[in-house]
Amino acid sequence: MATGRKGTGMTDEADAAMLRVWQEEWTDIGWDPVILTLEDAKQHPRYEEFATKLENVPLWGRSKKKSSMNREYNQLCYIRHLAMAAVGGGFMSDYDVLPLKQMVSEVGPDFTVYSATPGGKGVPCLMGGQAHDW
Repeated sequence: MATGRKGTGMTDEADAAMLRVWQEEWTDIGWDPVILTLEDAKQHPRYEEFATKLENVPLWGRSKKKSSMNREYNQLCYIRHLAMAAVGGGFMSDYDVLPLKQMVSEVGPDFTVYSATPGGKGVPCLMGGQAHDW
């Protein structure tokens, strides 16, 4: 996947700044946040199979244009689950989700979505689960 064409609408510098804020905020409430990358996802034993299948799924987003940058962003929204499984599970939040209060720090026995968009549309932005759940 092409670097810098992630479909977030932000520059690489703005993304890096947001990641720093995200990491600082989660650290401030006692967590040990880890920034996962595509390299983490590639450690999953079924990464190649999953990535190949995703290439054939129409993930163009609202624009429906095959040149849309949303495609890579939408693919990464799925691939991040492989990264979570590869590192043993845990909590996953989007980098624009900041803690407003202390929350549970232990992953429960069931996969849990803590935050999603109203009406069930969109991609959940705060989740937790064991490795096999991801």
